[in-house]
Amino acid sequence: MDMDQTRILIVGGSSGMGLALARRCLEEGAGVTIAGRGEAKLNAAREELGHPAALETAVVDISREDEVAALFARIGGLDHIVSTAAAIEGAYRLLPEIELEAAQRVVESK
Repeated sequence: MDMDQTRILIVGGSSGMGLALARRCLEEGAGVTIAGRGEAKLNAAREELGHPAALETAVVDISREDEVAALFARIGGLDHIVSTAAAIEGAYRLLPEIELEAAQRVVESK
C-alpha cells in the first residue's frame, strides 16, 4: 500500500499495538505522529523505531481538552486518527469485579 503524503496520528503509539501500527505506517511511507502522556516512553519509541524523519512525537493527555486542542493546532491536517490509549486503571479485572467508574474512565478516555 502506498501511503506517501498520508498523515496519521496514533494516540497511545509509544507501545503495544500503537507502536506496531506506527512502525508499519512508517514502513509504508506515511508521516506519523505518536502521542502519549509519557515523554520517556515516547523517546523510547522513537529510539525503537530508529529515529525516522517521518516520525513526530507529542506529549499529551487526551483526557484534557486543552491539550488535545493544542496538539491539533500544532500538527495541522491529518488523514487518519487512531487511538489505542485508554485510562485503564482498575479495568484489568474479571468482569464481575470491575467497578462502574473504572469502565466509564476507559470509555471516556477514548
